[in-house]
Amino acid sequence: ADPAPWAQEETARPAAEAPRSPLVEGLEGLTDADGNPVTVLDEAALNEIVRALIREELQGVLGERITQNVRKLVRAEINRALTARSLD
Repeated sequence: ADPAPWAQEETARPAAEAPRSPLVEGLEGLTDADGNPVTVLDEAALNEIVRALIREELQGVLGERITQNVRKLVRAEINRALTARSLD
């Protein structure tokens, strides 16, 4: 699996044309304590990372548990509706 699927998806516009978040403006040229350049993510890139992480989590154990719980709720609601119909 690709460790960063969101990295290849941002090819629609060159970086020079991409709209900049006001939170990112003026942060170019930042460095860490060792003098290495720091990458600042704009809001769109951060949103895409979060989306990818959520998708990944929902495809795993968490997603399976949610699916099981939703199925239980649907079965219970169907039983309730059938019981109510038979009482009428």
